[in-house]
Amino acid sequence: GDTGPTGPQGLQGIQGDTGPTGPQGLQGIQGDTGPTGPQGLQGIQGDTGPTGPQGLQGIQGDTGPTGPQGLQGIKGDTGPTGPQGLQGIQGDTGPTGPQGLQGIQGETGPTGPTGPQGLQGDTGPTGPEGLQGIQGDTGPTGPEGLQGIQGDTGPTGPNYAADSFSAFKGALNISGSTQITNWTTTSPYYGSDAFDASTGNYTVPTTGRYSIKATIGYSTSTAITGSIGSSNPAFRVTRTLPTSTDLVSGLFPLLNVNIIALNLRAILGSGTVTLAGDVSLNSGDVIGLYYASDGLTLTLNLGGSNGGMLWSIHRIS
Repeated sequence: GDTGPTGPQGLQGIQGDTGPTGPQGLQGIQGDTGPTGPQGLQGIQGDTGPTGPQGLQGIQGDTGPTGPQGLQGIKGDTGPTGPQGLQGIQGDTGPTGPQGLQGIQGETGPTGPTGPQGLQGDTGPTGPEGLQGIQGDTGPTGPEGLQGIQGDTGPTGPNYAADSFSAFKGALNISGSTQITNWTTTSPYYGSDAFDASTGNYTVPTTGRYSIKATIGYSTSTAITGSIGSSNPAFRVTRTLPTSTDLVSGLFPLLNVNIIALNLRAILGSGTVTLAGDVSLNSGDVIGLYYASDGLTLTLNLGGSNGGMLWSIHRIS
């Protein structure tokens, strides 16, 4: 017949003992990932627990593959600004950074008003002389100026003529080395206090530069009959004090021939020896004109038929 109505639920029976655990079933197929639920409210931050002891450093594992970047979370509300902290101790000044690139020059601003004239600065050092410019055209001649006031007469300059002399000597026969003495200084020649015509000595009155000249003509008194060997006769202007020094000298003209069995070296029968030179002398030096025979024994006639001998010294500075 028809099923009757359901009766009331009976009382729950006493729980039986737990049966033994059955074997683990096979892993089911992974289901699809469900949708992400809404983010829960942030819980109240708990108290910070004590710091535990630092654990041993574990062995570094292999670096896994980088996962995909997660979505950016929603920006939280800005928290209230905390109180300003105490100003820290000023740190050491850092090194000066490199100079920046020069900026673009700005436009020239308007000219400001002229400031008051400043105090005159010290005169700077003289700069180097510039290059000489190109010579300009000659300008027109200006009008002649007024004659200036005559200046004072300058001091009298040194009288070089007072330190100079010019002397003459006629014929003189000699056969050996000697100083030439007994000069004449009458007009047209002239003497000075520094020249002793009788001894032939000139004592330098002032330290300076002097020009010395002498012209001496000579001739032999007899014919030359043989060679003079290695002799080199000469006229010399010599400083005898404070030490003996030859200042200017001139050799006699010589004939030196070697022709088939004839070897002859001899002075010319007549001639002229000219001395000229400029020297620096000291006050007190004593000077004379000398004939140096150097072993020649021939008798010579100096001056005589050759117009005499001339000797002069002039201070030039």
